[in-house]
Amino acid sequence: MNYYSKHIGDFNNKTRHLSRIERSLFSDAIELYYSTERPLISDINKLSRLLLANTEEEKDALKIILDEFFTLKKGVYRNKRCDEELAIYNSKCKHNQRVGKLGGRPKKDHSKDKSQKPSGFPNITQVVSKNNPTQEPVPILIKKEIHKEKSVTPLARLVSLKIDSQIAKDWLQLRNSLKAPVTATVIKTFQKEADKSKMTLEEVFKICIENSWRGFKAEWLHCKPDKFDGLAFVNQGRKERSFNEKLIEN
Repeated sequence: MNYYSKHIGDFNNKTRHLSRIERSLFSDAIELYYSTERPLISDINKLSRLLLANTEEEKDALKIILDEFFTLKKGVYRNKRCDEELAIYNSKCKHNQRVGKLGGRPKKDHSKDKSQKPSGFPNITQVVSKNNPTQEPVPILIKKEIHKEKSVTPLARLVSLKIDSQIAKDWLQLRNSLKAPVTATVIKTFQKEADKSKMTLEEVFKICIENSWRGFKAEWLHCKPDKFDGLAFVNQGRKERSFNEKLIEN
């Protein structure tokens, strides 16, 4: 036996009146009792040698603790508490030996847990073959379909606004050649200017295609009712600014 429970309170209450040598020998005697799993021998000289009680004082102290805490029965010194602890220990050892001969502890039954699906795993359904009903169900993984929202192309967006597909393609090609982006915001801006000019968005795109315009402003159409010259409009603005600057200088 390599381990025993030592109740400090009980030990102190029973040994408080002993000297340090007597308390030390008592502890050594108890440990020898447990380690050998048998009572102490009655031969004082041999017992003194086992407990390292070499001096006369230590031998006298050993006799005191033997008389007070042990009982001499059938040629050996017994201790009631030690015998009780050893009886419990031996009973457990015998039980473990019987269990070991039977193959150890019974295995845990996991059949009840098989019906429960652990959380965090995908759904699994059991499929039984019609041709062979006795066959074990085959688990089949059910994949959840993920619906991805398809992105709308610029051409589809323009066609949805009732723009002729060919005009839409030509306008997109023009924007691409000018390295101009085509976004929902850009289309809304063109629609806003078309509303100002009281024209349809398709008509505005036609004007942009004919003049290779990157953008469009409603006021550009007020220069000439029949046809608007964007370059002349820009140059006219430059001439007016130049004339105003000369007036300021004079």
